[in-house]
Parts: sequence; structure tokens; C-alpha cells
Amino acid sequence: DELLIETYADDGESLSKGYAERYQFHKDHSIWPCQILKKESDDTYTVRILQNEYEDEQNWDANRAPRLLTNYSQEGIRFIVNPYKSDQHLEGVFRYPLGIPDEIFPEQWKKT
Repeated sequence: DELLIETYADDGESLSKGYAERYQFHKDHSIWPCQILKKESDDTYTVRILQNEYEDEQNWDANRAPRLLTNYSQEGIRFIVNPYKSDQHLEGVFRYPLGIPDEIFPEQWKKT
């Protein structure tokens, strides 16, 4: 792992600083997926950046080389749950029907 970091990693400090102000919405596809490889300090990490499916293929991805960044600030990392991957979608989770009786709703609400 250390040899890979030594060979391929760049300093990611300038890429992650100020990210909170630049980030608008997840739907604008400005997020690049990453894997956190190790924690360096209280607020910096070594990360592997993965290809964003909404962007053109990057040289490092085309060449099958890892894109590693050290000193990457925590402010540049957002945890986002993939669709249908949250805990509520796990098999065997506790679900209980609420059982709201139909008669509490006005008739005009029930007509479609």
C-alpha cells in the first residue's frame, strides 16, 4: 500500500479545500466517488478517486492507474447513500404496518 501511495499519490490539499462552498447539489454530478484508504490526521485522509460516470474518462482511469490523493481534507468528503442501499432496504429489517383505519379520512380524499 505504501509503495502505491509513494508511486501514484499527489497532494490533495488544494483540491479539497473550499469544497463546502463549491458543492451545490448532488444532482449536479459534481461529486467524484472515492474510497478512504487511511486517516492521516483528525481532518485529512488518503483517498482513491474513482471515475465519475457523468464525466469523460480520465487518463488515469483509461490507463488503469489509481488516482490517489494524500492530505485530502475532510471537508471535501461527503457520505451519500446509494439508491436502495440504505438500512431500510436490508433484508429482515423490522417493519410494522401502521394500520391507519380508512374511516378517519374524508370520503373526497379516498376518491381517485
